[in-house]
Amino acid sequence: MTRSTRIKFRLIAQSNVKSLLPINLVLLVPTLLFLFTLMKIVPVVLGFFDTLNVSVLETSPRYDRLAIVVISEAGGGTRGSVREAVYVFDREVFRKVRKAIFLGNYDLLEQRALGFSELPLSSNSLTIRDPEGALIASLKIESVKEGAIEIIFYSSKAKVASEWLIIYAVLLLLSWIVVSGSFGGINDFTQRIVFHEPKRFGYLFHAIRRHFARSLSVSLFFCVVIGAVIANVYFYIFIVASDISVFIAAINAWMFLFFLLVLFWVYPLLVLSQEESIWKVMKKSLFVSFDNFLYTLKALGVLILLLAGSCLTLFVFPGISFCFGFINTALKEISSRYSKLDVT
Repeated sequence: MTRSTRIKFRLIAQSNVKSLLPINLVLLVPTLLFLFTLMKIVPVVLGFFDTLNVSVLETSPRYDRLAIVVISEAGGGTRGSVREAVYVFDREVFRKVRKAIFLGNYDLLEQRALGFSELPLSSNSLTIRDPEGALIASLKIESVKEGAIEIIFYSSKAKVASEWLIIYAVLLLLSWIVVSGSFGGINDFTQRIVFHEPKRFGYLFHAIRRHFARSLSVSLFFCVVIGAVIANVYFYIFIVASDISVFIAAINAWMFLFFLLVLFWVYPLLVLSQEESIWKVMKKSLFVSFDNFLYTLKALGVLILLLAGSCLTLFVFPGISFCFGFINTALKEISSRYSKLDVT
């Protein structure tokens, strides 16, 4: 990305605040609803995957944020008679000893843990107590793969009643449909501002209706793919942590970056290529991204900063509209290279 793009975007943003800011206000309620329900559901989903092999049956009221580490040593163990062990940490302490877990520094783990125990061979239930004998946590351990490390984050505040969980899931889905389905229309509206073809504000709702189905389809595709990649990274880093899992997680991290680069140009090209299939639009986006790889990578970095700033203001400013305004400004900057975008 060039300095020229940043300057042009700043000028466009400053001169069109009255046109762009109301878009964020229109989407404010569904956006906040989506973020709120997402924060409620994600810990529950992560907790479900975390407890596939290790379940937390009971914890002391004194502890509401724990990190439980189950270690199974390859080859039967190298620490005396101990083959498998479980350590319970306060979440803050866990961050400081994470490296020691993978280096096998068991003495340090025992010193910093709230409590630890060998895994019994004849039972899958286990009670962890502190040095004074007080209960820390009761666990149920189904199975631990040899040579693996499983890390479970437990929070008593993450529990959600089943009826509320259903309500949150429905609200999450509805708010996601409204927000992601609006991306195409918002992009259309901001694109016309960037290309000096401004429309009245009422045009926004017409554009949202026109692009809603295609925008929703693209959003669904990338949500599924990127969600699967993120889930793989989480699974191989925190649930099955071994030598090979770190390598697999690294591959998935690069895949995540790849799909972000593809996604970067999809919505602007979706508006510009209304008569073409979504698949061909994604191929175009892929072509533009890698034909302008460094430019796209830098622009993606700026977009991430804009999104981070939006989180601080609850997506009021700069928000979704200014983010799309930036993407369209970047596209206009490189569009002179292509007389016609055509990828076959």
